[in-house]
Amino acid sequence: MFGYLYWLVFAAVAWAIALLLVPRERIIQLFPIGLAAGFVLSFLIQLIGVTWLGLWVFNNPLIPVAGIPILLPVAYIAEVIIFAHMLPISNWGRIFYVVIFSLGNALITYFTVSFGQQEFIYWGFTQSFVIAVVSHVLALYITVAWRSRASL
Repeated sequence: MFGYLYWLVFAAVAWAIALLLVPRERIIQLFPIGLAAGFVLSFLIQLIGVTWLGLWVFNNPLIPVAGIPILLPVAYIAEVIIFAHMLPISNWGRIFYVVIFSLGNALITYFTVSFGQQEFIYWGFTQSFVIAVVSHVLALYITVAWRSRASL
């Protein structure tokens, strides 16, 4: 029972935090970034890792798509909206910021594995941190490019 609720709680908590930290009109402005760098990027990473390479699996996914709990990329929309909203202006600040968000993602992965919702097959926490850094650098690039075009 908890397995199915895990993904629902995960997505609900991510969105609750976004609603607390980001003004509603800003969420609407940043939603395309969240969709591109949160949902699409997260889903592609999971699709490659789970379906194509078999590096990890999810147990008890609520609403699975190709073995991936669809609420995982839905939660990452919220995470990227927070990331884009609070993004520092300075380059050094951005480097620190990417590392902090990546450590947070690695911590979330630790809890997901600890609660038995994800199992590593040919994967580990170090690789999870590295892919989090790469995905947040891509989210940073998407955010900066979007801001420069849309004047956000």
